[in-house]
Amino acid sequence: MLVAMPAGGLAYAMRSARTPVHAVGSRVGAFATPMRRELSPATSLAPFDGLGRPAARSCTSGAARLGATRRWIDSIVLAERLCPFAAAPAASERRMRMQASHAADASALVDELAKEANLLARSESSPGELSHETTLLVLPLAAWCKEWHQLVSISWMLQAEAITGQGYEQTMQIVIFHPKAVRSTYTDAPTDAADFSLRSPFPIVQLLREADILAAVRSYPNPEGIPSRNAARLRALGERTCRERLQACLFTAAPGSRAASVP
Repeated sequence: MLVAMPAGGLAYAMRSARTPVHAVGSRVGAFATPMRRELSPATSLAPFDGLGRPAARSCTSGAARLGATRRWIDSIVLAERLCPFAAAPAASERRMRMQASHAADASALVDELAKEANLLARSESSPGELSHETTLLVLPLAAWCKEWHQLVSISWMLQAEAITGQGYEQTMQIVIFHPKAVRSTYTDAPTDAADFSLRSPFPIVQLLREADILAAVRSYPNPEGIPSRNAARLRALGERTCRERLQACLFTAAPGSRAASVP
């Protein structure tokens, strides 16, 4: 079973897909040239609020990032039913592993994801020892991944080195989310409320077992219709509401209260 889903709510990848997924039934755009390990060191940056203004207080500690991500899952992914498969794993810490990344650059992120892939493989082969079905690696909003196109480019390196490089290309998929994600990979189209099916409080790399993806897709009627249904639901809410709700995930309570703690 799955949890936080992209572009319409479903990490939908056919068995022939061996590239990072950022949309239902499609792969990361060709503009993201596979990258090696020469990337800039990280510089911490504050998140932006839902209306494009810098947040008064950033929530950048590992615990704060995990808290914001948990609120995003509960108040947006589950509340808006963006993923019909998310409720069960999200309800159990044993089934959904959430980890705050400590990576200072893309190279370190590759190493972290490689370790998480090995753990996820062990959870399938030794369910008594480990039982999680998916992993969410929550990144800091740092200079090397603060833009959507940066994370898309990095995802190719993650796929090549942490997944394919370890022999998991037939058994695992990665999905990415970002505060500035857009569905129109090849154009500079204006922000669409439907883009918020891809947006999370902080950049996220989600690791999934392909067997779980395929089982979920086969058990759900018309999974191809999920993106259009979610796009219609988010557009009905409107871009401003979607932004404000995403921003609210950065707070421990209602917007206007104190932001989550920072280092």
